[in-house]
Amino acid sequence: MRLRVSIITALLLLPVMGSAASATLRVSEMVAGIGGEAVIEGLSVNTSGTIKITSPTSRSFLLPFTINSQGSATVRILGTQVQESGLYTASLTVGGGTAASVSFNVLADKLDAKHSSVTTSSTRITPDGRDAVTVTV
Repeated sequence: MRLRVSIITALLLLPVMGSAASATLRVSEMVAGIGGEAVIEGLSVNTSGTIKITSPTSRSFLLPFTINSQGSATVRILGTQVQESGLYTASLTVGGGTAASVSFNVLADKLDAKHSSVTTSSTRITPDGRDAVTVTV
């Protein structure tokens, strides 16, 4: 009896495990306070799950998704959800397991005077077509 239950349980889990194994998650760089998108592909139509976004300071939030008839889902990440710059992680969860995980950068929306600078190798350029200056940001 136990063997039969184990086999049935394994057979019921195979579609979930098989579909999640081929999942891809893409999140492009974005600017703090503006937001962007996450794209999920490689799952069966009507598959639902969540994306967990974790900030550089370990603050996290969940975004639900459902795969559409074209086999993908696009999830909007609001600017209010990504207000701090730095390296974020996004984890795709389907059927209770992590199917994919990626990191993405959220860029600062303005120059931070404490952590940013602009320097030049010279303050003058001779207009002879050969002179050059290096600018470092």
